[in-house]
Amino acid sequence: MSTGTILLALTSHNELGSTGRPTGFYVSEAAHPWKVFVDAGYAVDVVSTAGGEPPRDGEDRSDPVQAEFLDQLGSTPRADEVDAAQYDAILFAGGHGTMWDFPESAALAALARDIYERGGVVGAVCHGPAALVNLVLSDGTHLVDGRSVAAFTNAEEAAVGLTDVVPFALQTRLTELGARHSAAPDFQPWVVRDGRLVTGQNPASAHGVAVAMVAALESASSPREVTESYFAAENRRDLPGILDHFAENVRFETPDGATLVGREAVGQFYAANLAALEKLQVDLVEDLSTGDRGALRWRADGRTPTGEPVSMHGVNVVTVAGGRFTDFHAYWCTRKSA
Repeated sequence: MSTGTILLALTSHNELGSTGRPTGFYVSEAAHPWKVFVDAGYAVDVVSTAGGEPPRDGEDRSDPVQAEFLDQLGSTPRADEVDAAQYDAILFAGGHGTMWDFPESAALAALARDIYERGGVVGAVCHGPAALVNLVLSDGTHLVDGRSVAAFTNAEEAAVGLTDVVPFALQTRLTELGARHSAAPDFQPWVVRDGRLVTGQNPASAHGVAVAMVAALESASSPREVTESYFAAENRRDLPGILDHFAENVRFETPDGATLVGREAVGQFYAANLAALEKLQVDLVEDLSTGDRGALRWRADGRTPTGEPVSMHGVNVVTVAGGRFTDFHAYWCTRKSA
């Protein structure tokens, strides 16, 4: 269920390596998304890694949005003092300070994981994707593995003269974790949305990241969006992620006509499915949806634990509410081939 609230995460780190220069969160990367969220009707809470008043960088009081944001900011709670269940989304604002404390904050990673696995949206801009480096889902996979992302690039880091100051190259690290990184020319806006993960390249991308996050939140309740997110969890073979797409009291009809009621019963069905198919790639072929109901045709190719290839096709007839399936009829055919 939607809470109507978004969490904005800021760094508490205030030293730029051994340069003697201060750093912190980059104010425009927090202020401009905050304004987008508020104007879209969301409440916004702010959290930081260490709590208290977070250090600032790039402050420009002549920008009325920054001034308005800073006037209401005040003290912030620590990440371990915040309940993920209260939020529809989390945005990691950038600033060089994030490179030191975001990757090391297990509490921030847990917040983002729990929000995401409840069907929420995770966003990050500029150096904010440093928070994604150690963001591991319940199935042990990194959130960014196989996902399209943007972040402050190696070229941009070199352009600001900080390649040898930051503890690691953000673009390189994300790519090493399996992310598909893309970029615009240096310091030009670039926003990438991959399902419920939204990332931006640099300060110029902050407004666009927030707009894309709002779009992701507002479209998350359509049969197509819920189905695409569900297929992504299927492709990761992510049982908790799959089950998060089903309402607690879902009515589920299996391909052989059995009726299951409740997420726990559906979980047993999918646990058996995951055991039978070690790998699976599901693709949406056709969407016939009206309102909260849809018939979604798909095809898939997979492999059993013994290496036997499997091809499947079918239709899911679904009803959604609150971003989850409340009624799900699965119709599919399977063909195994040598």
